[in-house]
Amino acid sequence: MFRAQSQGVGDSTTSQNYLSYLRQSLRENKPWDKMASELVTGSGACFDNGAIGCYMWDRGMPLDNFSNTTRIFLGTRMECAQCHDHPFDKWTQKQFYEMGAFTQNMTASSYRSPVVEETQKMIRQDKSLDKDMQDLMRQAVTEVTRPLRDKRDLDNRRQLAGLLDQTEASLLFEAFEQVAAAMKEQNKEFDTLRKELDEARAKNDKEKSKDIQRRLGES
Repeated sequence: MFRAQSQGVGDSTTSQNYLSYLRQSLRENKPWDKMASELVTGSGACFDNGAIGCYMWDRGMPLDNFSNTTRIFLGTRMECAQCHDHPFDKWTQKQFYEMGAFTQNMTASSYRSPVVEETQKMIRQDKSLDKDMQDLMRQAVTEVTRPLRDKRDLDNRRQLAGLLDQTEASLLFEAFEQVAAAMKEQNKEFDTLRKELDEARAKNDKEKSKDIQRRLGES
């Protein structure tokens, strides 16, 4: 009934929190009216409120979400009235959109750290950074936030989200800039070693080639 599944509700992070919310509610024998209210009025981040999974069912399709919500909680199928007056019921198309307006402005998206988004905006707007540095900083952001997409460790994702949201964007920007600078130097070293390896292979110097390959593996 609640379309509970481990994947497919927004993203894996939201799915796991949504499932945890449902399990805990059933475990506590929470009254259905309270549970329905929490699902329909849910707001915030998935780490704080798993009930928002209700609005992740049909992310980006608010009218479809509304149709499913009325079917689940009211036991009434209204989707036919989205295109025309309902042929077998009393609902008109006008009534469908009047009722759908209550949740039309609800938005749902995968978890995003406001601080990380602000940092990414700073990276885009900083004219002192060349394209290579911007790309490396974006790569650093991707690697740092990768655990948020890890399906296995929910507690780790929650802790990382909390740490990111408590950090100032300017500090994250500085940290990513330093990481990007280190990555840039490492890339230069890697390119140099690759060039030396090509030269050693051209001279059929197996001993030097083996040494360079070892160093490449360590870099």
